[in-house]
Amino acid sequence: MTARVRLFWVVLAVLLLPAVLTSAQERPSVRGSLDATSYERLPADADFHVRPASASPMAMGMADLLTDALLQAGYRIGGTAPYTLSFQLTGGVPQVGRRPNLQFDGGGGEADFDTFEFKMRFNMLRRNQPAPPRRRLLLVTVSDAGNRLVWEGRASVAAEGMDGYDIIAALAPVIVEEIGRSVYGRPVP
Repeated sequence: MTARVRLFWVVLAVLLLPAVLTSAQERPSVRGSLDATSYERLPADADFHVRPASASPMAMGMADLLTDALLQAGYRIGGTAPYTLSFQLTGGVPQVGRRPNLQFDGGGGEADFDTFEFKMRFNMLRRNQPAPPRRRLLLVTVSDAGNRLVWEGRASVAAEGMDGYDIIAALAPVIVEEIGRSVYGRPVP
């Protein structure tokens, strides 16, 4: 390699290093909790079929992430597949403590008179209140060949600025680690 080519790579690395470090620092993280209930013990080498709630390309990609996590944990995929892992990632609406509302109240009117007491109240949220973080919910179930529920898990996470792939990539190892166990309020990831 010539000196010019080496110099080019060194300059390129120096120029790109701050961008790489900044993007790594700005990468959002998933924070939340997992609740799960086990109804039956699963064998350590259980054979799974992974089934997303929809057949969209994004859901199929998320299924691949869960499949990879299952394989890395020592489970099998395909074959006779006596267990089906189904999942759905839903988007939650930010929870606001108060909502704007409009209330009407009337009364005190009499048939002989043209008077009627009427009250109207309108409560409005202040515009400068920060929006609460968006919550996402990952629902995962494992059923056996007889379609009986064996395990179910629910992970609720704050995922501002993250797409479904990022959320599943962060949660898949935790979900797979807890399959077959009952847990409550386990922090994730």
